[in-house]
Amino acid sequence: MDRATTSPAEADALLTAAAKAELAHDYDNAFAQYIKAASSHLTLSRLSSGEGSERHKAAAARAVERAEKIKAAKGSTIAPVLRDPFAPEEQDRILRAGSVVNRLRLPPTSGRMVESDGATRDRQPELSPEQLAAGVEWRQPDESWVDPTSLEGEEIAQRIADCSLHASVVVALAYSRRFNTDASIPRLRARDGGYDLDVYLNGCHRRISIDLRLPYDRDGKLMCMASKSTANLWPALLEKAYLKLFGGYDFPGSNSGVDLHALLGWIPEHKRLKSTHCRPERLWHRYANAFHDGHAVITLGTDDRPTSWRGVQLLPAHSYAVIDASLADDDDRTMTILDFKAAEDVSSQMSELSLNNKQPTRHLRMPFEDIMHTFDSIFVSHNPCRFSHHICFHGAWRGRHLSEAERDESSHQVFYVNVDGLPISANDTDSDERVHILLTRHISKTRLSSQYISLKVDEEDALPEPIAMKRSDRTRVKGTFTDNPYVLRRYKHTSGSGMLLSVTASYDGQELDVGYTIDVFSVAPVRWDTAQRTLPFQTTVSGALTAKSAGGNHNLPTYMYNPQYKLTVSRPRFGEKVRVAMIATSGRALPVNVVIAWGKGERVVDLSRTTALATSGAYSYSYARTSAALAPGMYTVIVSAFETTHIGAFSLKIESDAHTALDAIPPEGVGMFQKVVRGEWTSENQAPRYMLTLSEPMRVMIRLQMQGYSPSTSVRFALAGPQHFTFASELTDSPAGASMPRTLLREGRYLLAPRTGVELAAAAISTT
Repeated sequence: MDRATTSPAEADALLTAAAKAELAHDYDNAFAQYIKAASSHLTLSRLSSGEGSERHKAAAARAVERAEKIKAAKGSTIAPVLRDPFAPEEQDRILRAGSVVNRLRLPPTSGRMVESDGATRDRQPELSPEQLAAGVEWRQPDESWVDPTSLEGEEIAQRIADCSLHASVVVALAYSRRFNTDASIPRLRARDGGYDLDVYLNGCHRRISIDLRLPYDRDGKLMCMASKSTANLWPALLEKAYLKLFGGYDFPGSNSGVDLHALLGWIPEHKRLKSTHCRPERLWHRYANAFHDGHAVITLGTDDRPTSWRGVQLLPAHSYAVIDASLADDDDRTMTILDFKAAEDVSSQMSELSLNNKQPTRHLRMPFEDIMHTFDSIFVSHNPCRFSHHICFHGAWRGRHLSEAERDESSHQVFYVNVDGLPISANDTDSDERVHILLTRHISKTRLSSQYISLKVDEEDALPEPIAMKRSDRTRVKGTFTDNPYVLRRYKHTSGSGMLLSVTASYDGQELDVGYTIDVFSVAPVRWDTAQRTLPFQTTVSGALTAKSAGGNHNLPTYMYNPQYKLTVSRPRFGEKVRVAMIATSGRALPVNVVIAWGKGERVVDLSRTTALATSGAYSYSYARTSAALAPGMYTVIVSAFETTHIGAFSLKIESDAHTALDAIPPEGVGMFQKVVRGEWTSENQAPRYMLTLSEPMRVMIRLQMQGYSPSTSVRFALAGPQHFTFASELTDSPAGASMPRTLLREGRYLLAPRTGVELAAAAISTT
């Protein structure tokens, strides 16, 4: 945390101030001060012992008693006390709420340590079906030699299906030998009758205790992770402690990012190699440099389908340790992979295929290009020591004390981070690596499924400038949800200037009081911006993107069909402009975007021809936010999803510091009969004509669009009718096409002539 715990003197001062406010009949202030005093004294009671702890408990009880009496006397007239999420006692509350994992009590190890009882300490991890079938029994080994520094990864045998932990241990030991450090070795500490494993879990360091008994099969062999050639018990004890934490030897599987974050506190990054967003050249340079500079360790993962490389069978859903890599600038871009689950015949094949015959038989040296096509994922764990600055925050989604509507709103929480400017001399540092922001979901049950998280990071502008939207601009999708317990975002930082980042942590699931931690690592000084940013006036409307109203992103000709709203901004009491924030929320499968446009409260058909005053940027799943400073007047707000096939309900919330109104804009042609005519230009018919017959006077709107939109093709049309009536639309390359506004026409016959601005051999058209 970036704030110190309240001191005893400060807690006493809060209690005194509360009593003075009560005597002065300032009951709102007294109630708030009593609540703060109770919280502070309660926190101090946990961090103290003996008489000090009892004194703080008594003070907390007195404060609660007075607060309850004020509440009973004044009832609903007492102003509610807003929790300060950054307060030390609130941060401590979140960490202690995360102390029970798989029915084990694991309090934070900082401050006064609360020991678990002996029954919990001596409880053995659940055995796997394979171990039970082998008649495994718990026995204390005859020898107790525990020394990780004497081990190499290749010496460790894996006898149960915890391949991610095995790969994590291998790369950690390899890093230790390569850089002559114990910083990458998990901390397994001896104590009377057993060992303690220090882990970083649910936002802080915790401790899991085990005794000396280990699982042996009928033949007297260890049936767990163990050294093949020595009696070194370090791998077996480490595995026992870790799997006790994660539910037992029937380990459902994890990934090395989760494992090394828990064992070392390193920063996990997961990249799907077959994603369309992967850039092999950039990935290779970043990961190879990080590997050789000692900034990271790497593992690879296959998907659940059988796969092979040059005749070598790779196991499905399996983790592989990367133990070496060529230099980033070498022509030979390879990584050396250790396959510690290979059968003997597969090992011999690896030996034959290896580019270096002197390597052990279980080394597989693979070009990075082949890795991109063979493996599903790469897991990179970054050493946090490379960053000189670190802050963290602990929070919770969907609190039990909230109403159902408030719980849904609490599923998206926004925080702000100030990042100081870097000296110009820092230009030699990769700007992609300067700020890492990690969101970690706290775990209570490791086998609990259907929990998803997302992290969105954007740079905030003090006063947004109007944006000239161009076609193909800002049509990316980011902020996808994952069932991984962590999400990492890296942000570029330009030397010489500071920045303000907004960090949005989102959760999708039905559990209550789901804790999380946000860690910010930076090479420049960072701090939380705790200024109050919720604006006083708030309005929420509900809407839906349906088969008719889902128009997709602004590059599509159907964009104009998206839900649009007239935003009316009143004159502020002070100043010339009103601060406005627009927030759109939806289901986790819906990538949404919100735009505030200079549309004068009317429907916008082509965003590229309208000034966008603010946009939420790239489409993001479930949550989109934008803000602007607006002069009094009328504007158009557009909510859209990335594709026309993305449909679902959404909620649109506006916050402002003056009165505003939000009204739905009717769809184009609402209340009118609609007729669609489809045609085409061909070499035989380059000037098609259509006859429009009106039996009586009526208002008519016409829109001409290319069915297969091409930005290089312009369209227009002309309409001629009775009493010399003529109308000619402008020539336009807009995806919305050419149009005639609602016009009163007399009865009679009208000739409609579509035109293009280029010669076409064939093109389809649609006229409404």
